[in-house]
Amino acid sequence: MSFPQTETTALSRQAITLPKDFKHKLNVCVFGFKKEQKVDVKTWEPFLLDLKQNGEWKDKNVDFYVIPTMPQLFWLIQNTIFEAMYWGTQTEMLQRSIPIHTNQDEFRKSLGIESDSEVCVCVIEKEGKVLSKLNGAFTKEKGQELLQRVNELL
Repeated sequence: MSFPQTETTALSRQAITLPKDFKHKLNVCVFGFKKEQKVDVKTWEPFLLDLKQNGEWKDKNVDFYVIPTMPQLFWLIQNTIFEAMYWGTQTEMLQRSIPIHTNQDEFRKSLGIESDSEVCVCVIEKEGKVLSKLNGAFTKEKGQELLQRVNELL
Protein backbone atom coordinates (compact mmCIF):
# COMPACT_ATOMS: atom_id res chain seq x y z
CA MET A 1 0.00 0.00 0.00
CA SER A 2 1.45 3.32 -1.03
CA PHE A 3 0.52 6.85 -1.94
CA PRO A 4 0.10 7.07 -5.73
CA GLN A 5 2.09 9.83 -7.44
CA THR A 6 -0.31 12.75 -7.57
CA GLU A 7 0.13 16.27 -8.90
CA THR A 8 -2.11 18.89 -7.34
CA THR A 9 -2.16 22.32 -5.71
CA ALA A 10 -2.28 22.97 -1.97
CA LEU A 11 -4.74 25.59 -0.77
CA SER A 12 -1.67 27.81 -0.24
CA ARG A 13 -1.61 27.82 -4.09
CA GLN A 14 1.67 25.90 -4.17
CA ALA A 15 2.01 23.17 -6.80
CA ILE A 16 2.72 19.84 -5.14
CA THR A 17 3.58 16.32 -6.26
CA LEU A 18 2.90 13.71 -3.61
CA PRO A 19 4.50 11.71 -2.15
CA LYS A 20 7.68 13.30 -3.62
CA ASP A 21 7.07 16.61 -1.82
CA PHE A 22 6.56 15.12 1.63
CA LYS A 23 9.32 16.74 3.66
CA HIS A 24 9.25 14.63 6.82
CA LYS A 25 10.01 11.02 7.72
CA LEU A 26 6.37 10.52 8.77
CA ASN A 27 3.35 12.29 7.31
CA VAL A 28 -0.05 11.99 8.94
CA CYS A 29 -2.69 12.41 6.24
CA VAL A 30 -6.36 12.92 7.03
CA PHE A 31 -8.39 11.81 4.02
CA GLY A 32 -12.01 12.80 3.44
CA PHE A 33 -13.95 11.37 0.52
CA LYS A 34 -17.35 13.06 0.70
CA LYS A 35 -18.47 16.65 1.30
CA GLU A 36 -20.34 15.70 4.47
CA GLN A 37 -17.09 14.28 5.95
CA LYS A 38 -15.68 17.81 6.18
CA VAL A 39 -16.96 18.00 9.76
CA ASP A 40 -15.15 14.77 10.74
CA VAL A 41 -11.94 15.88 9.00
CA LYS A 42 -11.99 19.17 10.92
CA THR A 43 -12.24 17.29 14.26
CA TRP A 44 -8.63 16.16 13.73
CA GLU A 45 -7.20 19.61 12.91
CA PRO A 46 -6.92 21.17 16.43
CA PHE A 47 -5.31 18.02 17.87
CA LEU A 48 -2.78 17.66 15.03
CA LEU A 49 -2.02 21.39 14.87
CA ASP A 50 -1.36 21.47 18.61
CA LEU A 51 0.94 18.43 18.40
CA LYS A 52 2.95 20.08 15.62
CA GLN A 53 3.09 23.62 16.99
CA ASN A 54 3.27 23.09 20.74
CA GLY A 55 3.32 19.41 21.53
CA GLU A 56 5.24 16.21 21.02
CA TRP A 57 5.80 16.73 17.28
CA LYS A 58 7.16 20.28 17.52
CA ASP A 59 10.77 19.26 16.95
CA LYS A 60 10.25 15.81 15.45
CA ASN A 61 10.44 14.59 11.87
CA VAL A 62 6.66 14.36 11.45
CA ASP A 63 4.00 16.60 9.93
CA PHE A 64 0.35 16.38 8.95
CA TYR A 65 -1.90 17.18 6.02
CA VAL A 66 -5.61 17.30 5.30
CA ILE A 67 -6.34 15.72 1.92
CA PRO A 68 -9.90 15.97 0.64
CA THR A 69 -10.27 13.66 -2.35
CA MET A 70 -12.87 14.36 -4.99
CA PRO A 71 -13.72 12.91 -8.38
CA GLN A 72 -12.27 14.43 -11.53
CA LEU A 73 -14.52 17.28 -12.66
CA PHE A 74 -14.61 19.90 -15.39
CA TRP A 75 -11.75 22.35 -14.64
CA LEU A 76 -14.09 25.29 -14.02
CA ILE A 77 -15.99 23.33 -11.37
CA GLN A 78 -12.72 22.14 -9.79
CA ASN A 79 -11.52 25.76 -9.65
CA THR A 80 -14.77 26.90 -8.05
CA ILE A 81 -14.46 24.18 -5.39
CA PHE A 82 -10.81 25.13 -4.79
CA GLU A 83 -11.69 28.80 -4.26
CA ALA A 84 -14.54 27.94 -1.88
CA MET A 85 -12.19 25.69 0.11
CA TYR A 86 -9.47 28.38 0.12
CA TRP A 87 -11.75 31.06 1.54
CA GLY A 88 -13.20 28.65 4.11
CA THR A 89 -9.83 27.48 5.50
CA GLN A 90 -7.91 28.99 8.40
CA THR A 91 -4.60 30.56 7.37
CA GLU A 92 -2.45 28.12 9.36
CA MET A 93 -4.11 25.21 7.53
CA LEU A 94 -3.65 26.48 3.93
CA GLN A 95 -0.28 24.79 3.31
CA ARG A 96 -1.50 21.62 5.03
CA SER A 97 -4.73 21.35 3.00
CA ILE A 98 -4.19 19.55 -0.28
CA PRO A 99 -7.32 18.81 -2.33
CA ILE A 100 -6.98 16.04 -4.89
CA HIS A 101 -9.28 15.40 -7.87
CA THR A 102 -8.80 11.81 -8.98
CA ASN A 103 -10.43 8.44 -9.51
CA GLN A 104 -11.33 7.90 -5.85
CA ASP A 105 -11.71 4.12 -6.07
CA GLU A 106 -8.22 3.65 -7.55
CA PHE A 107 -6.74 6.19 -5.15
CA ARG A 108 -8.22 4.47 -2.09
CA LYS A 109 -7.16 1.06 -3.40
CA SER A 110 -3.53 2.26 -3.72
CA LEU A 111 -3.61 3.43 -0.11
CA GLY A 112 -5.34 0.27 1.12
CA ILE A 113 -8.43 2.19 2.25
CA GLU A 114 -11.38 -0.15 1.82
CA SER A 115 -14.29 2.27 2.01
CA ASP A 116 -15.16 5.91 1.51
CA SER A 117 -17.82 5.76 4.23
CA GLU A 118 -15.69 7.57 6.81
CA VAL A 119 -12.60 9.69 7.22
CA CYS A 120 -9.31 7.79 7.20
CA VAL A 121 -6.12 8.93 8.94
CA CYS A 122 -2.97 7.37 7.50
CA VAL A 123 0.65 7.52 8.64
CA ILE A 124 2.72 7.61 5.46
CA GLU A 125 6.50 7.56 5.19
CA LYS A 126 8.35 10.09 3.03
CA GLU A 127 8.58 7.69 0.08
CA GLY A 128 4.83 7.04 0.17
CA LYS A 129 4.46 3.70 1.96
CA VAL A 130 1.37 3.53 4.19
CA LEU A 131 2.46 2.41 7.66
CA SER A 132 -0.74 2.74 9.68
CA LYS A 133 -4.44 3.65 9.36
CA LEU A 134 -7.26 4.79 11.65
CA ASN A 135 -10.86 5.43 10.61
CA GLY A 136 -13.38 7.99 11.77
CA ALA A 137 -13.67 11.35 13.46
CA PHE A 138 -11.27 12.38 16.21
CA THR A 139 -11.81 11.10 19.73
CA LYS A 140 -9.34 11.30 22.62
CA GLU A 141 -8.82 7.55 22.33
CA LYS A 142 -8.09 7.70 18.59
CA GLY A 143 -5.79 10.67 19.13
CA GLN A 144 -3.78 8.75 21.73
CA GLU A 145 -3.68 5.68 19.47
CA LEU A 146 -2.33 7.78 16.59
CA LEU A 147 0.21 9.47 18.82
CA GLN A 148 1.42 6.09 20.13
CA ARG A 149 1.71 4.66 16.59
CA VAL A 150 3.68 7.67 15.34
CA ASN A 151 6.01 7.63 18.36
CA GLU A 152 6.70 3.91 17.77
CA LEU A 153 7.54 4.61 14.11
CA LEU A 154 9.86 7.56 14.76
